[in-house]
Amino acid sequence: MINHNVNTEQSSKIQRPAIKDHAMAVVIYLLLALITQSVFKTITVWPSAGLVVAAFMLLGVHIWPSIAIATFLGVAAYFIEIGQAPFCAANLVINLTTVIGNTYAGVVAFRVCGRVESLKESFGKYKWIINRFLVSVFIFGIVSAIPGVGAYWLIGHPWEIGYIQGVSNWTISNIVGAIIIAPLLVSLRLEWIVLRPLNKLKFDVLITLGLLFLTFMIFGYGESVLPPIFHQPSFLLVPLVFVAVKRSQRFTFFLLALTFFLVWTGTTMGYGPFFELHESVANASMQVFIGVSAIVILLMQSLLIEQRIIKERWTEELLEINTQLEKKVEERTHELREANNKLSEINLKLASISITDGLTQIANRRHFDEIISQEYARHVRSQANLSLILLDIDHFKAFNDNYGHVNGDECLRQVARVIADCAVRPADLAARYGGEEFACILPETDSNGAVTVAENIRIGVMALKIPHKASKAAEYVTVSLGVITVQCSENISVVEIVAKV
Repeated sequence: MINHNVNTEQSSKIQRPAIKDHAMAVVIYLLLALITQSVFKTITVWPSAGLVVAAFMLLGVHIWPSIAIATFLGVAAYFIEIGQAPFCAANLVINLTTVIGNTYAGVVAFRVCGRVESLKESFGKYKWIINRFLVSVFIFGIVSAIPGVGAYWLIGHPWEIGYIQGVSNWTISNIVGAIIIAPLLVSLRLEWIVLRPLNKLKFDVLITLGLLFLTFMIFGYGESVLPPIFHQPSFLLVPLVFVAVKRSQRFTFFLLALTFFLVWTGTTMGYGPFFELHESVANASMQVFIGVSAIVILLMQSLLIEQRIIKERWTEELLEINTQLEKKVEERTHELREANNKLSEINLKLASISITDGLTQIANRRHFDEIISQEYARHVRSQANLSLILLDIDHFKAFNDNYGHVNGDECLRQVARVIADCAVRPADLAARYGGEEFACILPETDSNGAVTVAENIRIGVMALKIPHKASKAAEYVTVSLGVITVQCSENISVVEIVAKV
C-alpha cells in the first residue's frame, strides 16, 4: 500500500496535468452540477463526485486546483439556482468549506486508490475494485460530507433532518454519483472512442434501444401499460449483465451511466416502482438500486475479465510449452539423426572391413565367394559370358625367405594395386583369394577381353620391378595367371568353374 502510493506520487510529479486537463475537469464538473441542479432540481445524487474521483485517479494530486475552482463555481451556481446570494458571508463560508472538504476528500481518495493507467489493471480486477475503488469512493463521500454539512451548523443554519442524517445523505449521493460516473470518465480517458462501421455498431445500438424501451416501460409513461407484476427494476439488469459479459468495459460503463440517468429521471418525474411504493423514500430506494446494481456489474465484469486473462495466459504458456517441447523434440530428432548417420557410417565401415582384405585393401575371399555366386546366378539367367582370372606370385615363399615377411607384405600390396587398377569397370572385382593368390571376376566379358586384362596385370606386375633373386622365373617378381571364360548354365557349378582355371 505504501509503495503503491509512493510510486503514484512520483508518477504524478513527473506527469503534471496540462492546462487543457484542468479546463476539462472544471467544464465536466460544472456540466454535471448544472444538470443535477437545473434539470433534475435535486441533489439526491451528485454525479460531479464521479468527476472528482476520476480526475484524481487519472491525473494525480496536482489536479486539486481545478477541483477547488469547479466546486466553488458549482456551489455558487447552486445558490443562484435556489435564489440566494452566492457571495454573501454565510454562503461564502458554506462554499469555501465545501471546497476544502471536496478537494481534500479527493486527495484522500487518491491516496487510497492510487493512479489508474490501465482499465485491465484497475476495473479489470475485482480485488482492486473492492479494496481500492469502493473504499476510496466511500472515503471521498464521507470526508466531503462532514465539512459540507457541518458548514450549515457553523453559520447557525442546521438542517432539520439532523447532522448525522445530513452527512449520510450527502455521503450516499456522492458514493452513487462516483460509482456510476468515475468508471465511464476513466474509460473515456484511457481508451479513446474509435469510430467503427455502422454494421459493427448495430448490436450496441440494439442493446441501447432495448434499454431505453425497458426504462420507458418501467420508469416512464409506459408503466401504465404494463401490469404491476412487471414493474420490477431488476429487469434492467438483464441488458446490463449481458453487456458486461459480451461487450467492452467502456460500453458497459456507458450503459450503466445511461441506466442511472434514465432511472433517476423517471423517479424524479414521479414514475417507477420506487415512487409507487413510497414517495418519501423513492430517491433513497433509487440510490440503493443504482448503487448496488453498479457494484454488482463492475465486480461481475472484472471477474470475467480476470478469467479471460487467466485463460489467455494459460494459452500463451501452453503455446510456449508446446514450442519448447517441439524445439526439444527437434533437437532430439536431430541428435538421433546424427547418431543414426554415425551408426550408418560405422556399419558401412564394418561392412567394408568385413569384405576387405586387411593387408591389400582389396576384396577378401569371403567377398569373392559372395560375388562369384551372385554373378553366376545372374549370368545363368542372361546366358552372358563370365570370365575369371586366378593368379599367384611366382616363388613367393622363396621371396619371403630371402627378403622377409615385411617386404613380402609390401610385395602383396603392390601386386594387389596393379590388379585393382586393371579391373576398371564397376562390376569387375579384384580380390585376394588366399596367401599369394589373387582373383579377378570379370562379368559379361568374353575370352579376348579376359586375356587382355590378364596380360595387363602381368605386364603391370613386371613393371613394378620388385627384385626377386630367389625366383627361378626372372630376377623380378612375376605372376602366373589362369583365365577361364564360361557361359553359365545349370550344368556347371561355381566350384567347377574355379577348379578349371
